[in-house]
This record gives sequence, C-alpha cells and structure tokens, in this order.
Amino acid sequence: KDMRPSLLAIMEEVDSDKSGALCFRDFLRLMQRMSEMQDQAKLTKEHNIIRNTAFTVQEVQDFRELFLASDDGNGELSVHQVKKMINTITPIGDKYYEDLRLLFQEVAAEQRGVESSRHMLDFPEFLVLMQRLLDVNFARIKDRTSVFAG
Repeated sequence: KDMRPSLLAIMEEVDSDKSGALCFRDFLRLMQRMSEMQDQAKLTKEHNIIRNTAFTVQEVQDFRELFLASDDGNGELSVHQVKKMINTITPIGDKYYEDLRLLFQEVAAEQRGVESSRHMLDFPEFLVLMQRLLDVNFARIKDRTSVFAG
C-alpha cells in the first residue's frame, strides 16, 4: 500500500498518450524504469552497508575481488562458496563450518528490501558477513590475514 502512489506516478510517467493503457513502447519504458529503480536500490543498499561496516575503500575493493573470484556469475555467494574461499585463508572443520552456516543464515535473514535468495548473499550482505567473521576472529581469520592483523 505504501508503494501505490509511487507506482501510479511511474505508470503515469510511462503512459505516453495518457490513456491509462500501456502500448508496447510504454511497457518497454516501464521495464526500463523498474530496472533503474532496482539498480538504484541495490546501489543504495551497498553504500549503506559499506558505511555501516566502516571498511576502508581498499578493504571493500579487496573484498569485491574475493567475492567476484568466488562468484559463479549470478552475483551471489552460497555458504559453500564462502566456505571454500575462507578455506584458502584458514582451514574450516565441521565445527567452524556449522558456525559459519549459522552466521551466514543470520545475515541472509536480516537483509530486506532488495530481492535476494535466502540461501545466498549478494556483495553488500557478504560485507556484513565478513565484518562479523572478523569481529569474532572466526577460525583465527584475522591472525592469518596480513590485511586485518594487528
């Protein structure tokens, strides 16, 4: 209900002849506008999370490289992909894996507003997970990375 006025405004904006019906060109404009809104929501989410995590620009860039190296092209990571990535830094046994899985699910469940699978994390959510892992020195990850040690 809160979005209804915004949606009506968008419909009026894309309805070129103001007939209340959308022709194919109007429909294409609507899809473009919706895509722009979704992109803006994702960008806003990312900026807010970066600000809240207080990672430096370099740290965010390093995490983005890790994320992209582990991503299979869908823009999200599964807990198994995160485990594999962390395993290259510090070994994760069964106990740590269960802790990682629970923390992963917790982060995924907290995120709202931008479409994302419950069993996957997009890049901003991945940053939240990494902050929590570093905060608790998960599997001695801080001790094993020169970037965050000290």
